[in-house]
Amino acid sequence: MNPNLVIHKGWLELLNPLAKDELKFDNDYIETEIVKGVLYQGYQEGNSIELIKKAIINVSPLTFSSYSLLAFSANNINNLVYILTTYSVYFGSPMRLINNKTANAKYLEVLVRNAESRQVEITYLGQIYYVTIVIRLMLNICPKLKGKIKLQISYFPFDQATKYQFEELLGCVIEVRQGLMKICIERVVLNYQIKTRDLDVYDALLPVVIRKSQRMSSVDIIQKCYDFLDEQETLLMIDNDSLAKSLSITSRTLNRRLNQIHTNYRELIDKYRYERAQRLLESNHKNITLIAYELGYVDVSSFTRAFKRWSGGVTPSMIN
Repeated sequence: MNPNLVIHKGWLELLNPLAKDELKFDNDYIETEIVKGVLYQGYQEGNSIELIKKAIINVSPLTFSSYSLLAFSANNINNLVYILTTYSVYFGSPMRLINNKTANAKYLEVLVRNAESRQVEITYLGQIYYVTIVIRLMLNICPKLKGKIKLQISYFPFDQATKYQFEELLGCVIEVRQGLMKICIERVVLNYQIKTRDLDVYDALLPVVIRKSQRMSSVDIIQKCYDFLDEQETLLMIDNDSLAKSLSITSRTLNRRLNQIHTNYRELIDKYRYERAQRLLESNHKNITLIAYELGYVDVSSFTRAFKRWSGGVTPSMIN
């Protein structure tokens, strides 16, 4: 079961409460394209906003089976963020939650990574749906998080009035800015205890979630590629063949698997470089020359041109 091609049935049930009876689910996962189809139909009919807003309101402890129930039983916000990021593969879909682990003094940053390279209207809708449900799940678990979360996103597919409505529903600020999508949580709340915490439930569910996540991660081609790239001091010598070899497959097989999830080697590398570049630039621990070398560029000008292409015109010096 490729986690980039399937999605937890909870995502569909939130959009259509009758879907469970209509589709007769045999397990917890369905094809991602089914949920995309519902979102796209809503987009064509002009009611995608209402679809997502209703879904936000309907999030419950059982929406995502053991995973969401485990989150509700967490001890505190720090523990909650650990669960959501460590086991986000449980959600399915091409999206993952990553603990950004930056030195930001005010916020703990959760990076929202999308493996898909197609940035079309339905992709933006899917991203908004994903991230708003995650934030609402957190808010339902700990209402004290209201006003303590900020969503940074490069594009919001609705008008300003709708943006305000979403901010009210999610109890957070939505900041439209160039860069990676992030859920920023104020560090002052990380030790807040969760009222529904339950050690017995937590201990019973954790092994279940770990086993399911491990099975899904074992076939997550994007995460395997990222793990290998993270280990490299520089990407200068990395190419399609070396990446495939690290996975014990041929470059042809790698290309085929990436194509199955609507991306390719070049797009994967560019996405990875852009993400890693922003982390390095925001950390202020290295100068641009060293960052360019680490990302596989022989000079700063080549890196700058690539970064501007990825970011839509923003230069590294504007972040560094």
